[in-house]
Amino acid sequence: MKNIVLVEIGRVYGLGGIQAGEMCEFLNSGVKGMALNLENEEVNENTDIMQPLEKQRTEVKYIDLFCGLGAFHTAFNRNNILQSKVKYTCVLASDINQEVRNIYEENYGIKPEGDINEIDIDTMPDFDILCAGFPCQPFSIAGNQKGFKDKTRGNLFYKILEIVDKKQPSILMLENVKNLHTIHKGETFKIIKNELEKRGYNVSYKVIDSRYYNSPQSRHRMYIICNKDKNYTFREINRTIVPVSTIIDNTISEFFDFTPKYKLEKCSGKKGMMKYKLFNNKTGKGGRQGERVYDITKCGPTICASSGGPGAKTGLYYFDGKIRTLSINETLKMFGFDNSYKYESLSNKKNMLFYLGNSIVVNVLGELIQDLHLKSKEREIEDIKLKLLSCTNSQTAKNGYKEEELVCKDLNGELIKQAFISMLGNNYDECNRIKGNHKCDIQSDNKILRSQVKKYKKGQFQQLDRHWTCSFIENIPELDGTSQILKDLFEYPLLPNGTHVDKSKNIKKLCNFNYSQEILDNFLDLLNKYKKQILEYAFYGSNLELQPEYLFGVEYENVKRNKIVLFKIKDVIKYLEKLNFRISLRKTRILLGDDGAISLQRKGGDSGKKSSNQLQIKLILSNFIDKVFMLEYKL
Repeated sequence: MKNIVLVEIGRVYGLGGIQAGEMCEFLNSGVKGMALNLENEEVNENTDIMQPLEKQRTEVKYIDLFCGLGAFHTAFNRNNILQSKVKYTCVLASDINQEVRNIYEENYGIKPEGDINEIDIDTMPDFDILCAGFPCQPFSIAGNQKGFKDKTRGNLFYKILEIVDKKQPSILMLENVKNLHTIHKGETFKIIKNELEKRGYNVSYKVIDSRYYNSPQSRHRMYIICNKDKNYTFREINRTIVPVSTIIDNTISEFFDFTPKYKLEKCSGKKGMMKYKLFNNKTGKGGRQGERVYDITKCGPTICASSGGPGAKTGLYYFDGKIRTLSINETLKMFGFDNSYKYESLSNKKNMLFYLGNSIVVNVLGELIQDLHLKSKEREIEDIKLKLLSCTNSQTAKNGYKEEELVCKDLNGELIKQAFISMLGNNYDECNRIKGNHKCDIQSDNKILRSQVKKYKKGQFQQLDRHWTCSFIENIPELDGTSQILKDLFEYPLLPNGTHVDKSKNIKKLCNFNYSQEILDNFLDLLNKYKKQILEYAFYGSNLELQPEYLFGVEYENVKRNKIVLFKIKDVIKYLEKLNFRISLRKTRILLGDDGAISLQRKGGDSGKKSSNQLQIKLILSNFIDKVFMLEYKL
């Protein structure tokens, strides 16, 4: 019965190709307990009697207080697309600002109410969820942290409580600044929490940094979720950092000329998001919030409504010797809004940046909403689904680890030691597989022998490297002029959820873009000019302490190990340097040499996740046979 349930989970979630055997392997990899809990679940396999999904959806109504630009509304709308059990409907919105209300109506078709204090609670429609990013100025680090001593904005929390008392919603979703729980030595937050608990709510809260939620902005905010039926559990989310370069509009040609008033000074250190600071030519002062220049290859700082200076609101960003602030559309994307967002009703478009500075990051809300109405069993199933996909996608990597261990065992044997002695010598100690973020797969205990290991079949590609395009350029800055073409060549646009690529679009080929032949020729010239740097980065990586010297290839015929070949990596690079990069006939890959021994291409796979947009460097190891000096041993 257990296997039937797991296969049914796979079918429901579109994993019908996963068989019971693969499920068993998955169980053994770390979720056995979770899966066994499903043993007594009933599975309805009669799909003929299933109702249409829309009829099965439960309508959940919410109100959007202090609605601003509608981050909550956008997040709920996207969740309606991503799941089929609940339909979230906004029945009331409210904001004191007339311009914001106009923008909200423009995008969502709902005319928000004005000042919350003037709303007649008795005439409010019934609702299930109250959403409120209540005014943060009384609590903000950027403000004076008056808290409830602020007689107007601070006391708006009590207006929320008044609404709660009369309407009795089952869930509250509140957002505020990260220091809310430390103001007045924690007394302000203690009052908030006590007032909510007195009303029968289980109060859960967490300070979340949006950078780990597929946002190019690091924005710390406290999220408070109150539920009368259960404790809300915040899932641990720590996704790969998304750089600012992913939202940059490269057609913008207006930059800030800082030279008459400022000089640009480089920041020390490489890890921070800040790249330069502006200092006044006359006073020598500078480096304040609006005078900081950030790196587009890193995550950006918090966008603040109150910040001033030349980098007011968005901060300044560095573009190959020039600097500028972000545009309105770029800033919208920093908050998770997409290109369809409208603000035509706004007479002074610059005000949009102020309103964005007070907004919430849609991506974070989207993740929190996913768990609002999932029962614990459904959450387990969701987690199983994600881990199943991870297990399936990592099988190739596991096979690679197994091969590395086999090669270590081979090298520790006397016969193979003798076969490779002319290249390796005989002074290396026992070899072992090593873990970590580097290119070295195996290493001898005395560190004399360091090598990569590739399992291969004739004519088959093996992955040599994969990175985001921006990381690739960051490590080889001479290739900065190629970044846009590389993105156009390899990256799909993302779905609104920010986690998966939009495959409904046509595959992005260079032939779909209006690049002249001259531009493409210059692009290839630049790749060929810095060919050695590309190859050294692909084979050696950026970790100087663990760079491999050798490359072992293990040839397979069917499922049997046939022979081991050994190359010196510097000999391979020397051979490849003689070849030239070219664009494939279908314009989906960049190939090195006529036989494409090395290729640059879109990674793909990963169940359509965003990581499938990474730039992958592959090699056909069998193409080096008889072209590069090597040793071999028949197994």
